[in-house]
Amino acid sequence: MEGTGKIRQHLRISGSVQGVGFRYRAQQAAGMLGVTGWVKNNWDDTVEMEAQGSLSLPLRIANSPSWQ
Repeated sequence: MEGTGKIRQHLRISGSVQGVGFRYRAQQAAGMLGVTGWVKNNWDDTVEMEAQGSLSLPLRIANSPSWQ
């Protein structure tokens, strides 16, 4: 994706992420941030996510009100 000003991140999140609205909140945050991608529950009680957006994506996700 060189020269496009975009980044894609693949994440696996563990902890209390199933049964607490994590995927819903991820979708809401993505909509607010202009991020595309997917989120799914795994059988090992983790959540897997792939997100694509601008190069400032990691900072924007971390600072999103949906995560706080």
